Amino acid sequence: MKIETLSVSFVWTRTFFSLFDAAENSNFKFLALCKDYKNTFRNLSSVTEPLTLPWEWEWDQKQENPNHFWRYYLQEEPVGGNISSLANRCWEKLVPFRISLIPRLDLSALVRTQNNTNGIENGVLAEEIGHQVNPVSCEGSFEGFFYRHGVALICNLTLHNFATLPDAVNAVLKVRYGNILNAGKSQSFEAYCKGLLESLCIKSIGKTEGFTDDPFSLAAVVEGDDRYKTLPIVQGTPIHCAIEGLTSFNMGWSEITPPDLASQLIPIKNQQSNHLLYGHDNGRVLWSPIWFVPDTKIGTNYSLKWYYRNLLIASMHTKSLASFLVKVNQNPNLNNNFYMQNHVNQAIEIIKTLRNGKDSKGAKSYRTRSLEFQIRSDNALLAAYGNQI
Repeated sequence: MKIETLSVSFVWTRTFFSLFDAAENSNFKFLALCKDYKNTFRNLSSVTEPLTLPWEWEWDQKQENPNHFWRYYLQEEPVGGNISSLANRCWEKLVPFRISLIPRLDLSALVRTQNNTNGIENGVLAEEIGHQVNPVSCEGSFEGFFYRHGVALICNLTLHNFATLPDAVNAVLKVRYGNILNAGKSQSFEAYCKGLLESLCIKSIGKTEGFTDDPFSLAAVVEGDDRYKTLPIVQGTPIHCAIEGLTSFNMGWSEITPPDLASQLIPIKNQQSNHLLYGHDNGRVLWSPIWFVPDTKIGTNYSLKWYYRNLLIASMHTKSLASFLVKVNQNPNLNNNFYMQNHVNQAIEIIKTLRNGKDSKGAKSYRTRSLEFQIRSDNALLAAYGNQI
C-alpha cells in the first residue's frame, strides 16, 4: 500500500556559555541584554529580515493560525497581539529567534540504479531503495534557532511516492546514513547537519564552542493509502516494525523483534489502535491514518501538519533548555555567575511547566504527554534537578 508523503525531522542542539560573559562582544549580544532583546523583537515584528520570530514559517496564511505551541506557551496570541507585552513575555520565557537556512538540500530526484554510488550529488541520491519502481522525490530544508544559551538546528525532510511503507522507511535510513557530496567533498548526512550547526554557532558568538547532543527525531506519514485506516497496530505487525524503524533508525529494523508496543506508546487525545504516538527517549513517530486523506472542504488536511509542527517545536525547545541545565550542572564553576543562575532558574520553571502542562500559578501551558515523557526520560536532567521539576 502506497505512502504518498512522509515527513521526518531531526533536531540538533548546541549549548554554550559565552553570552553569559559580560565582556563578550558577539554579533548576537542582544540575546543577553533585556532591552536589546526586546528592541530586536519589536524590529523583527515590523520588517522583513533573515532573522525572524520563531513562529514565522512556511504555512498557508489563509488558514487558521497554527501556532498552538507558542500561543499556549506564552499564554497569549503571538500573531497580531500587543508587541511590547509579547516582547516582555518572550524575554521571560527564553524564546529564541529563528532563521531559514539557504541553500536547501536538494534531493528532488532519488532514483534507482544498479550502480551504488553511496552518495548524493547535484540533488540525486543514486542508491537503490527497496523495490521502488518509479523515482521518488525528497526535499530537505533547514532552520536555525538562536538562544542566549546556545543554538538549535532543525532539518526537515519530506519524501514522496513510495510503493510500500517499508520502502519509505528504508529510504529515510539511507538518507540518514548516506554520504553527501558537497562542493566536491564527501561527508555523511549527520556531518553536513553538524556543519550547519557550527555555522549557527559562529553566526551567534563568532566562534565554535560548546556541547552538541544526539539528535531528536520526529516522523509522520502525511499522505498514504486509505486502507491503512482499517489496520489496527498490534504487537509485531509490519506497521509496528516499520514505526519502530522510523524511531530507532536501526538499519536492521525489518529483521528484529520490536519492543513491547504498549510500553512505547505515549498517550494522546482520542488515541485509537491506528491513531497513536510512538516514542523512544530521543524520537517520536506520529501514526494517524485518519488524517491521511485530504479534507475535501479545504483541499488539504492541516490537522496533522499543525500537530506535527507544534510537537516538533515543543520538543526542540524542551531539548535545548534541558541540555542547557545539564551542562550547567556539569560545570559547577559557573554557579557564581549571576546571569547564569537567573537563566537556570527561568529554565527550571519552564521545564516544570512543560512537564505539568501548567505553570506554578495554575495557568495552562502547551500540554502534551510527549514532553512529559521527554523530560522523564532525561536521566541526566532528573539526576541534577529532579526535585525541582
